[in-house]
Amino acid sequence: MTRIRLALMATAATSAIAMAGLAYAANNEAFITQQGTNNSASVDQTNTGGTADRNKLGSASDTVLQNGSSNSLDVTQSGSDNAIGLLGDGVDQTGANNGFEALQATDGNIIGSVQQIENTAAGADGANYLRIKQQVGNANIVGSVRQETTADGENRAILRQDGAGNRIKSVSQTNNGNGTNNLVVKIEGNGNGTSDTLTNYAAINGVNGSEIIQSGSDNEIKLYITGDDNQFGATQTNLSGGTNSINTLNVEGDRNELGVSQIAHSATDANTLTIQKIVGDDNNVGVSQQGWGFNTGSIDLGDSSDNNWAYLSQRNGADADITVEDGDFNRIRIFQIGASTTNHSATISIDSSDVTGVNNEAYINQRGNGHTATTTIVGDRNYSLVYQENGYSNTGVNSITGDVNEVYIKQINGSHDDDASVSVTGDRNTVNSRQTTSNNDVLTVDITGQNNTISSTQNTTSGSSAEFAILGDANSFDATQMLGAGNGLTTTIYGNDNGMGTWSVGGAAASLLLDSGYLSQSGSGNTLALAIGDSGFNSSSNLVATMQNGDDNMINISITAGDSNEVAISQHGNANSSQVAQIGSMNIVGISQ
Repeated sequence: MTRIRLALMATAATSAIAMAGLAYAANNEAFITQQGTNNSASVDQTNTGGTADRNKLGSASDTVLQNGSSNSLDVTQSGSDNAIGLLGDGVDQTGANNGFEALQATDGNIIGSVQQIENTAAGADGANYLRIKQQVGNANIVGSVRQETTADGENRAILRQDGAGNRIKSVSQTNNGNGTNNLVVKIEGNGNGTSDTLTNYAAINGVNGSEIIQSGSDNEIKLYITGDDNQFGATQTNLSGGTNSINTLNVEGDRNELGVSQIAHSATDANTLTIQKIVGDDNNVGVSQQGWGFNTGSIDLGDSSDNNWAYLSQRNGADADITVEDGDFNRIRIFQIGASTTNHSATISIDSSDVTGVNNEAYINQRGNGHTATTTIVGDRNYSLVYQENGYSNTGVNSITGDVNEVYIKQINGSHDDDASVSVTGDRNTVNSRQTTSNNDVLTVDITGQNNTISSTQNTTSGSSAEFAILGDANSFDATQMLGAGNGLTTTIYGNDNGMGTWSVGGAAASLLLDSGYLSQSGSGNTLALAIGDSGFNSSSNLVATMQNGDDNMINISITAGDSNEVAISQHGNANSSQVAQIGSMNIVGISQ
């Protein structure tokens, strides 16, 4: 074993240490201390054509120290079980504008601890630069990397691991002023970063595991993961005005876990996240964005990616977008909550295939005012829910193209001017909408297909409207406006056998026991309009029941083309009116007032 200790104290000093024998180089140790400015040290513990194992630079008791400004340290180790800065402080660079580069090749190498602390008196314009590469090997470890600057300081770091079972335990960057933190991490291989915790939806907010941490202003992370069973977490905290940014993030492989937390503390701060592409199956991704500035988040699940879990949580001003380009059995969730003056926008887009059993699930949950939620799904057996609560002027849009899908839109405990829209093209789909305790709400439902089911409720509303357009056959519906005044309910049917049921027999819409396709209102001054067929589209054998409970209500029914249609009208109260016009044969109307 060879031990070399180098101590230099000077204004400027340069050292180069080569630790390699002609045929074998192992168990070598090097220790370096430099104080002053413009120092550089180069350590080479390699042996081309031979072996170079178990070499060390620094240890728990003997750190590698460069104290001063504009210093640099360059380390190269090849072989297995080599170590740099094994424990404790490990490698220390203190001062401004220092640089550290390390290259380790093959297996079982360790970089225990590296610290770059810019602590100049003025604290201005200090910078740290670090680059670590562990290549073509397995079971390599980067233990702790810490960069810290003050005032306008800048931290930059690049870490790369190629192989299997590698681990980056912790990387942190901190600036205390108007500086920037910039970090690039590139992982290629399987089973990297495997760590403590990180569970479903990647345990956001409690993010850890192979953890990347940035604190200060203007934080940026670029993360690339290629391989299977990798686990990583990233945390960004903005303290003094600026942006948190993770704008280049790619995951290719299966069973990867990724958790991201971004926190901003002032109204001028912003969080941005772009996961450009997740390609693979069984991946688990969770993102939390919190702050008083504006948050934007985008997650893209790429081609033929199945069984993935993606969750994006945002607080205060927010924009969210999750896309499944072509995949099945994915679970997608967006949650947004904000101050009363803050608007949110959330979009989920899913393109899936014809499968058996439950397919993709999409959830959007928003709390606050002026929010917009949109889900667009192409495929079969998908589930979509838009839920907006405790606000006003919210807009929910749900669009489905496919069969046997379930669509839910709920606007709950609002005050006024909520807008819900549902569009379905396909067969055997279920649509359920609910708007409660709000005035001047608008609901629009368009159905094109067969055997679809619609259920709708507007509760304790005034000045609200609901409009249903049904094109197709054998669709069923149940729509109610309750305990309000001045509401409007309009239904248009082009097709046959809509409303389902079995009336006739006793005639007059089976003596008004109602049921079948059911439209009802309670309150005063409400209007209900029903149109069946037109001159170019005969509509036959439709069964529709209408009911109003209250005063000064109106029902207007028009059957312009079709046979054997049946309508039941029931009105309870005073000063109500009904008007029915039928063109066709064997149509039946029953009226009770």
